[in-house]
Amino acid sequence: MSNDKIRITESSGNVFEDLGLPNAKDLQFKAGLVIQIARLITSQQLTQVQAARLLGIPQPKLSALMRGDFTGFSTDRLFRILQTLGQNIEIKLSASPVSQPIGIIHVLADKPLARKVKRQAAAKKTPKKPAAVKKRFTVAAKQA
Repeated sequence: MSNDKIRITESSGNVFEDLGLPNAKDLQFKAGLVIQIARLITSQQLTQVQAARLLGIPQPKLSALMRGDFTGFSTDRLFRILQTLGQNIEIKLSASPVSQPIGIIHVLADKPLARKVKRQAAAKKTPKKPAAVKKRFTVAAKQA
C-alpha cells in the first residue's frame, strides 16, 4: 500500500464552478430547474413518452434533459415546461448582504411539489399547448 496522501478540496457549493466552466451560476440555476422537472415527471408517474407528448418536445430530447443535458434549453423554456407540469413560477428579488457583493440565484420548491396532471392529456398524440401564461413577479426589498 502506498503512503501517498489523497488531496481533498472543499467544494464551493457549485460543481460547475469547481470544474471551471464558464457561466457556472447560470448552469447551476438551470440544473436546479431540471431536477424539479425530473421530480415532477417521476411523481406524476409519467413515462418519458407521455411526458414528451405533454410537453411538446421529442422523447430523445426529454431523455437527455432527464440525464442532465440541458443544452438548447433556455431558462424561459424550462419555466414553460414547469408551468405545463402544473407549477407556478414566482420570482422574488431581494438585496444581497453587503458581505456578498454579487447576488445569488436559488431554485426553491414548495412541498408537495407535484400536482397530478391528467394522464389522458399526456397520452394524446398532439399535445395541448397551455394558454398564454401570465408571469407573476414579486419584488421585495430589504428595509435597512
